[in-house]
Amino acid sequence: MEVYIDKQNFEEILKILLEKEAKARKAFYYILRCQYEQDSYGKENIDEKTANITAIKFKVKSNQNIRIFCREYFE
Repeated sequence: MEVYIDKQNFEEILKILLEKEAKARKAFYYILRCQYEQDSYGKENIDEKTANITAIKFKVKSNQNIRIFCREYFE
């Protein structure tokens, strides 16, 4: 498994991961096991363009939902 972070958004993504470390660890637990858990890490099945798109999910406040979108590649 390889993980890449977008250069353009690196600082913002890293800040979120560090601020929400416990939730990030939970999401990476599922990512490393190739599993999905809808509250932490799951597929974003919106349409056919999002077939391999997943999201790491951080519910910050009752009305704020931060997501880090990911693309999965399978060989």
